[in-house]
Amino acid sequence: MEKPPYLSYETKPPSLGGLADEEQARCIWCGEWWYKIHHQGGVCHSCRKVGKPTLTQLRQQRTTFWRTIAGIAAACALVLWTALS
Repeated sequence: MEKPPYLSYETKPPSLGGLADEEQARCIWCGEWWYKIHHQGGVCHSCRKVGKPTLTQLRQQRTTFWRTIAGIAAACALVLWTALS
């Protein structure tokens, strides 16, 4: 299944003239095209003002979540092992 275009960190080809020559990228939250100067970590200026996390912050949250799940699973396995012994 193909991801929706707003979920990928892709760049828009530059157009001709003035400010339009500056590279643009799509925001991962709202899906709007923004100039790179207003775009940081996959998130546009407007979404950052609201407090939405960047790609790096999302990756850190995901890593922390899976480490927590692994710790809980190990604790459950230890309790089960001691109960069955």
